[in-house]
Amino acid sequence: MGLGKPKSEGGDGVPEVRQWDPFAAGEQEYPITTYQPVYYIAKSFADAKSTMQEFSSSFARPFHVRFNPLTQTLEIDGNVDLVEPNKA
Repeated sequence: MGLGKPKSEGGDGVPEVRQWDPFAAGEQEYPITTYQPVYYIAKSFADAKSTMQEFSSSFARPFHVRFNPLTQTLEIDGNVDLVEPNKA
């Protein structure tokens, strides 16, 4: 059996390869009883990064987060309630 839809289910056992699209990948169904039927492939790491940045900037959120490399912390611009991690 290959990595796609099993032959017993009418497939050829070969997964489908698609251009990296996080919008489509987020809607793709992945049955838990079979191998992964679809793989998303980016042209390059730079392409994957820019596509992911475009995807993440499409979310509506009332704040902005920036990473400060000098202090190794996240800076949050906006009114956000922070949740303290469990100190177990």
